Amino acid sequence: MLNPPRVALLSLIGLMAACDGNADEVVKSEDTGPEALDARAPWVTIHLPDGGAVVTEGSTVALSATVSDYDSDLTTVSTRWVSASGTELCGTQAISVAATGEDEEAAESGDASCSFTVSREDTPITVVASDGQFESEAAIDLVVRTADPPTVEITSPADGGYINDGDSFTLEAQVEDDNDAPNSLSLVLESDLDGTLYQGAADPSGDLQVLLSDLSLGDHTLTLSATDRDGFEGVASILFEVNSKPGSPVVHIEPVNAGTGDDLTVVIDTDAPDDDGDSLTYRYTWAVDGEIVTGAVNATLSADETNRGEEWTVTVAATDGRSVGEPTTATITIDNTAPEIDEAVLTPDPASAADDLVCTAGTAIDADGDDVELSYSWQVAGVVRAETGDTLPAGTALAGNSVVCTIIPTDGTDAGAGVRSNTVVIDNAVPTSPEVSVSPDLSEPGDSDLVCSIDVDSTDADGHTVTYTFEWEADGLIYPDDYTTATGPSTTTEADDTVPSADTSLAEEWTCSVTPNDGSVDGTPGTADAVVAILAEYGDGASASGASASHDGATNYAQSLTLSTDMTVTGFGVLIDTLATSGTDARMALYDDSSGMPGSLLVETDVETLAAGDNALDSTDWVDVVAGDYWIVVNYDAAEATLTTVDSSTTVTEYTEADGGVDTLPATWSGTDTSTESLAGWWLVGY
Repeated sequence: MLNPPRVALLSLIGLMAACDGNADEVVKSEDTGPEALDARAPWVTIHLPDGGAVVTEGSTVALSATVSDYDSDLTTVSTRWVSASGTELCGTQAISVAATGEDEEAAESGDASCSFTVSREDTPITVVASDGQFESEAAIDLVVRTADPPTVEITSPADGGYINDGDSFTLEAQVEDDNDAPNSLSLVLESDLDGTLYQGAADPSGDLQVLLSDLSLGDHTLTLSATDRDGFEGVASILFEVNSKPGSPVVHIEPVNAGTGDDLTVVIDTDAPDDDGDSLTYRYTWAVDGEIVTGAVNATLSADETNRGEEWTVTVAATDGRSVGEPTTATITIDNTAPEIDEAVLTPDPASAADDLVCTAGTAIDADGDDVELSYSWQVAGVVRAETGDTLPAGTALAGNSVVCTIIPTDGTDAGAGVRSNTVVIDNAVPTSPEVSVSPDLSEPGDSDLVCSIDVDSTDADGHTVTYTFEWEADGLIYPDDYTTATGPSTTTEADDTVPSADTSLAEEWTCSVTPNDGSVDGTPGTADAVVAILAEYGDGASASGASASHDGATNYAQSLTLSTDMTVTGFGVLIDTLATSGTDARMALYDDSSGMPGSLLVETDVETLAAGDNALDSTDWVDVVAGDYWIVVNYDAAEATLTTVDSSTTVTEYTEADGGVDTLPATWSGTDTSTESLAGWWLVGY
């Protein structure tokens, strides 16, 4: 708290001689008048200093006093000056009477003085006058004011604060002073932009509140000054801004025709105005069909958020960091997004006129989840073709033509961008392999010429003429080069298409290779095999005679067989005693052995019509088997039973199985019905 002002008090203390009201009759103690006076103390009076009793702490103060003594010689009177704390401000001093012009011994009054640097603890100040016998004193109470200016503090708003244009605010401050009461201080509030805003005083507690409005835009320095009665001034300042709110920007959303697959981006066409030129940023709020989307606060909205048919609105407001301007909006409706594919691949590459060209699409994507259909466009040698499927048939493009396809995806609403495939340049087509045969395919040495014939000619997709080259191998050797005694080959229809019968005894297995050529390249050879060998019958059933056994139709019969040597199976034999009334067809087969019963099918014949007596059935393929245990399986395809010739003196294990009404044989035997029967007239043929 500030110290209240003090009032100067001047006290004069002294002893006075008795008088009758006439000062001229006062006499000193050594007077020899008619009546002597009692001895008295000196009389002392303090004078106000120049400028008055109000002084400034730390300043030099000069005090003076007048001392009178009517019964003593003033030369014997001394003075001393003492502060309130008892400290001597000036040492013992003699009285000065020089100013009177009198003889010092005869003088009745004189002056005393003291100069010192004053502090607030010094007052009141006392001067003591002594004549050696008596003392008297006088005191003066100075008002000592500090040299410090008033204290000023702006408590609100904070330094660096702001308001927005059009708003008002209250400036709050606290003032105090060591010398004067707070409400006696003269207060002035000024703005460096708008000048004086307030003049007045604080309340008794030093609080000041000033309502301010309509300040100019910009950065203000607000200064509050407080001046006390001594003219000391305290000030406080803050920086304060009156901010201009931004206006509204002009915006739109891109792309203008946005689909589900497009990110939405806000474009600022015209920045929001700001009168005080602040740097602006923008705040974004996205809403779909009127509902605000939490977290969607950026200028770009991911395509993952949108769906076809939705209406999206963005609200954009500018901010200068202190205030937010009036918002503006832009709206867009999400269109259908056309589908797309990532690639188109044309195969095969390389290709010839003999190849179908297939155009294959990569991954099809539709952002709206629609089904995607594909259409195709073909160009051959730069000319658009009529074909619209994914395959360009062989022969459409010829050697040297370039082929490219384009795939266009569509979702039923929009067609996506076409994707062009790789380009395939058509190479020369290789002629196809001819189908050939050797006749006879099985013969005995020296019996017949082996003639290789083209059953089905090669084709050439480019339309080139195809010629053929005939070559032979005999037991893996080149014929005739590897055979010094060979007489062939000879020609029947084509050059070298025949092996003379005289050369057939050179080898057992013969292969004819016919290589096509279109004048540029060879095609894959067509081949056919023939065997020149003495065929033999394998199995004891070949010698069966003397009896017969009845075998039902629609039944599979399996009879065990043991081979003592390796062989190549070329067919089967069966000896029929009596055919079924309506005739008998049959299929025969060879199975391997699986733990004493038929196992897996090795080779079979086609269904052939039988006759009474010996019957030979060619196998559909030739198969090499090693010595060991096997099973001959027969299925009679007849309405009635067939009598098979048997050897009643020899018995073998026989399995039967119903055929289930089909004329095919099982790949793996599954029947379990077993018995011991006479040896039937069934055998293998081969070499």
